[in-house]
Order: sequence, then structure tokens, then C-alpha cells
Amino acid sequence: VDSNGNPIEDTRDFTRSMSKIHAGFIAQEVEQAAAEVGFVSSMVHHPVNETDPYALSYSQMVVPLVKAVQEQQVQIDELRDQLSQCCTSGSNKTDENLGNRFNNDNATIVELGSSDDVILYQNIPNPFGEETTINFYLPQVVRSAKMVFYDNMGKVIKEVVITQKGNASIIVRSSELSTGVYSYSLVVDEKVSGTKMMVKQK
Repeated sequence: VDSNGNPIEDTRDFTRSMSKIHAGFIAQEVEQAAAEVGFVSSMVHHPVNETDPYALSYSQMVVPLVKAVQEQQVQIDELRDQLSQCCTSGSNKTDENLGNRFNNDNATIVELGSSDDVILYQNIPNPFGEETTINFYLPQVVRSAKMVFYDNMGKVIKEVVITQKGNASIIVRSSELSTGVYSYSLVVDEKVSGTKMMVKQK
């Protein structure tokens, strides 16, 4: 303001300096980071009044930055040595170390072998148009098996005797079948082992 208290218009042109891209640290962030790690230095100039700006002394930042890189390199070298020892000590030692980290108290014991369970899968595709496939599994101990097809009222529309054992399939062709919901059951040794629904569409 002037002597009469009137504001004075700032006619300075900052276009040239503002058109340049300036890179650097934010003094407030450097000050906060230094305080968090307990680092005391004079690299940050804190304002002493409302018109005094924050400032950074970049020459004083070189030494701590170099020191940080040196400490980081020591950690990298140590980790590299540990990794090299792990890779060259042999797979048996690695497996032993891994085994020591776990115990068998909560282990689930699974014994693999030939399945004696009858399995009936969902027909593919479903819904279907002119043709669909039904996959199933019959163990060797099965004496008799058949696939029974039903309409939506539960009436038997067809029975197919199955002689295959193991993994097998039936191809169902339905050119004369009307649109609707049907079902099929796998009957093994006179007992129904599974039933699935299938949908015939146009």
C-alpha cells in the first residue's frame, strides 16, 4: 500500500520464470521427514515471520543422501549373499527348512486310488437344441446299469441299457422331442444313483 493506505498494483512480469519447469523438494515435506526420523540439521530454513519463505540448502543434503545410498547398498549385498547361500545349499536343505515351518497336526490325509463311486454329470450343452451329451462314470464292480429318461410329468419316455464301464457318455438326439423340461436318471444295480434335469429348446 502507499502512504495513503491504497493498494499498489504489482506490475512485475513473471511470465518468463513461470514458463520454466522447476524441480526440487518441498521444504515442508523435508522438514517433516527429518523430524520423523530424528534427523537434526540446518538444511531446512524455517520462516521466522509471515513474509519469510521456507528454503532448502541443497548443498547440505548431499552428504545424508550419499550416506543413505551406502547403507542401502550394504543391505542389498547382505540379501544377495543370503539368496546365494539358499540357492547353492541344495534342494534337500531347502525342503527340510520348509518342512520345519509346518507340522502334521492339522494335516488332512488323503489316500488316492481307483474310484468306486458312480458319477453322473450334467448334460452338455444345457439347454440344448438338436443334440446333447451325458457323461458318467461306472466302476468295474457294477453289475447292471441303465439311463432312464422322463418327461416333465415323471413319465418314462426311454430306457437305455449301459454296458460300458469307466468313463463313458451317451449322445442324446432330440429332433422329435418337444420343447420343455426333462430329466434323466442313472440306475445302477437296480438303484437310482443320480438324477439331472435337462432343458430342450427350439
